[in-house]
Amino acid sequence: TRVCTETPTMVMDKRDGHTYAIARLKDGKCWMVQNLRLGENLEPVTGSLTLTDEDTNISTTDEYNPRSTFTLTNQVVDGKIPAKKIGAAYYWDGPAFYCNNYGCFYNWHTATAGVKAENNDDILISADVTTSICPKGWILPTDGTHDNSHHSDIRIMLDAYGFGVDPTADVISELLVKPVNVMDNTNGLNKPGFTLGGWYSTQGGNVVGDASAIISRSYAGEAGRVYNFYFTKTSLRAIDTGNLSNALSVRCLLQESE
Repeated sequence: TRVCTETPTMVMDKRDGHTYAIARLKDGKCWMVQNLRLGENLEPVTGSLTLTDEDTNISTTDEYNPRSTFTLTNQVVDGKIPAKKIGAAYYWDGPAFYCNNYGCFYNWHTATAGVKAENNDDILISADVTTSICPKGWILPTDGTHDNSHHSDIRIMLDAYGFGVDPTADVISELLVKPVNVMDNTNGLNKPGFTLGGWYSTQGGNVVGDASAIISRSYAGEAGRVYNFYFTKTSLRAIDTGNLSNALSVRCLLQESE
């Protein structure tokens, strides 16, 4: 059983040796309080890392995405995420991701270890997928308001910190951390530790240092959109939607028995 307390501790991801600070936040749940960096050292385009159901949050019995392996491939070229346009929306085109000193950024196809969602694929309407590139025993948080029974992990966490619907800039500052570097985030480990890392798309990096978005495992039920948590220095949208092809930050949540 993983020991997780309010005092941050470090865990190692055996898939690539990266270490992450984890802590039990005010919502009572155990979070990684640093962004995922899986694949950070892969060569662009040609580098790959095969994840298995022994070390990654995938399963051959998953309802939407049954698999025993997923190959993470850095397909980003010149800092831009490849995507294809179907109708009015852009979609993932391969397991694209990009890394900088705020961690790595993954499109939804990659973050969910290969889940596909396009106009004609209504199997995922209002679905919380369970597969992800989080380590075994960890999962992406939920977000959104699919129905009356749905509870957003992100919204619950923010409510526990008293951020409310329309927090002030002073309140939001308690959420944010400016990392010294990827391996040294100790100035914020007693907070959720979110950073203004921006995100990446078909145009390259966006608003790095000014805004950020955390991807969820909740498909938004409309073509090409997924729920995420978006925030800036002065505002936040706990329940937002973004394009599936955009590469966002990943935070993993420990799977625990209720």
